[in-house]
Amino acid sequence: MTRAGKYELSGLALSSGSMSPAFSPSRDGYQALVDGNVDQITVTPTVPDSSAKVTVNDMEVSNGSPSSPIALKPGSNSINVLVKAPDRTEKRYVVNLVRDIKPDLSGLTLSNGTLTPPFGTVGIRPSLSNIIIGTSSSWSGAPVTVTITDYTASVDNRVTSITVTPTAAYR
Repeated sequence: MTRAGKYELSGLALSSGSMSPAFSPSRDGYQALVDGNVDQITVTPTVPDSSAKVTVNDMEVSNGSPSSPIALKPGSNSINVLVKAPDRTEKRYVVNLVRDIKPDLSGLTLSNGTLTPPFGTVGIRPSLSNIIIGTSSSWSGAPVTVTITDYTASVDNRVTSITVTPTAAYR
């Protein structure tokens, strides 16, 4: 017979971001948010009894050591941590991690004319006249940042149409 809690985690840490709520051995579900530039993460589980086996996403991890890097896709990622006792009883912990990808532009071109200021010019003061932001109930802690830069397209008066081609980038 095992003592209560002997085969639970005593600690769980992420190499980037922070978990919510704070870690507690009796709680098995967490949320975490990392910036879009974080494309991999490691998880360090700690158990109080060295006879317990720990896996992170089905890969065995040494007690108190970081897991192998886990690739993160944009958006939601699930990280499963399993603690298995010698008698084969198990306790599973799940971290629902969101990689917060922020859309951006890496290029903006016109089929005719000139863009003023040239795309990518630093130090432009954005102006904001009207914007509506919807909210999502899936993640209540995500910050929203909006940057708007105004550009003017100058074309010859004989031009009747232009094509504006944005190039998307994510950070």
